[in-house]
Amino acid sequence: MLSTLLLTIIYALYLGAFGGPILLLILRFIIGRVEKLDRHTLLKVVLFPFSIGLFQTFSKPYKFQKLYQTLMIVSTILALYGMLYMIYIHFDLSLI
Repeated sequence: MLSTLLLTIIYALYLGAFGGPILLLILRFIIGRVEKLDRHTLLKVVLFPFSIGLFQTFSKPYKFQKLYQTLMIVSTILALYGMLYMIYIHFDLSLI
């Protein structure tokens, strides 16, 4: 049972820390292309960290906004859940 819990925490860490930001980067690029932004604004939207460029550029609702917000929340939750593994390893916890 503990090994299954640790396995899910490890996968959550990988998905939240590596998969989430890459997926959000790709989605920001798609949003910029769909909204037909110029090159300078597109680079700002895609490359500014923590979606700052996206939030500065669009004050009104944009296409894929619900999807982006949902993926951002899921990625954050997975990363926070994955931090449990780091705490487990750091403190050398033995739950058995």
